[in-house]
Amino acid sequence: QNATRILAVDDSVTIRKALELILVPAGYHVEFAVNGAEAVEKAKALRPDVVLLDFILPDMRGTEVCRELLADADTRAIPVVLISARGAEIRQAYHDVADVVDYLPKPFTPDAVLGVLNEVLSAPPREAPA
Repeated sequence: QNATRILAVDDSVTIRKALELILVPAGYHVEFAVNGAEAVEKAKALRPDVVLLDFILPDMRGTEVCRELLADADTRAIPVVLISARGAEIRQAYHDVADVVDYLPKPFTPDAVLGVLNEVLSAPPREAPA
């Protein structure tokens, strides 16, 4: 049984539902957060294997969430996949933030989500950035 833990962060109930319908049947254990503050809190509590993070949240940008995760020894090695409808901005964020390992454009297909997760999870463990 694949007990890989995913923390999915999005303020849209539609997106959370879509991710749940893709990830749960694939055997992932999924937890949800609806904003950046909750995302940081849950990442610390759950230590997920991957965070799927919406780039634009009600309270902060995805990149700010990433920086908070990086600032904490417990969460800095967790890989983050940014989700956004804004491709160019996301590519920039991807270069700026050490824990962002990939990104997923919206709207996404189930194959895209599972493909990205597969790649991230099969990558060698990352050295936590100093």
